[in-house]
Amino acid sequence: MTVTSNRYCEMLENFLRPRLEEFDDSEDFWFQQDGATVHTARRSLEILREIFPSRLVSLRGDVETLLADCLHITVKRAIHSELN
Repeated sequence: MTVTSNRYCEMLENFLRPRLEEFDDSEDFWFQQDGATVHTARRSLEILREIFPSRLVSLRGDVETLLADCLHITVKRAIHSELN
């Protein structure tokens, strides 16, 4: 099955949003995705910003993916140095 932006939006609305509503602390959750075309489509980003206001790590998101990747590498190195 090919994932189109319409299918991705349906998944966000019909699967992800209802699952998050099951958690009391979902306002603390962040969402990270890559820069695939369906992920960065205007409607996809609108939905994700509704669900994760100011907590979207994505190309064209609240935190750009490259910055998030650098942060991930920095945290990973810090943890590795603490363990060794």
